[in-house]
Amino acid sequence: MLIFALGRHRQQHSLGTGQQSESVSYVELRVDHGSSQFGVGIASDTIKAQLLAILNAMNRAASNTDLASAA
Repeated sequence: MLIFALGRHRQQHSLGTGQQSESVSYVELRVDHGSSQFGVGIASDTIKAQLLAILNAMNRAASNTDLASAA
């Protein structure tokens, strides 16, 4: 089981201008074994972009753990 904590690096900004622009969110997750994984999320809603970024980082961490345990 992996344990995650939000890292120091988080950023969010808009892609484009106006009401139709999308939000981009970048997050760093600290994984229980000391490494960091970064994720990016893009969505029309800022909260959804943040959640997608967190899920992206979690998927990367899980994938890296699976690869390491298979070796």
